[in-house]
Amino acid sequence: MKTINLSGLTKSNWLFIVIALLSINTTFSQTSKKVKASTKESLAVVKGFFEAINSGDMKKARTYMADNHQYIGPMFSTNNPEDFFKALGEFEMEFAV
Repeated sequence: MKTINLSGLTKSNWLFIVIALLSINTTFSQTSKKVKASTKESLAVVKGFFEAINSGDMKKARTYMADNHQYIGPMFSTNNPEDFFKALGEFEMEFAV
């Protein structure tokens, strides 16, 4: 199992990560209709997503993602939520929320 040490990230790195996640999650699927989220709602989505990951509840984390979610990152890239969680499962990490 691979481990990523996120403690060395600067505030700029975290800001970039949050902005990237917010851009992915500014619209999300809710009972098959798209909802334009406000900044407060977007932050709640990001917080809920990371809290679910931290608690190991990937089923709940999945509810925050659109079916056509794509992730392109330095460690892995995926074209759907299932592959994202499979790749994420290879790392031990916890996010500060």
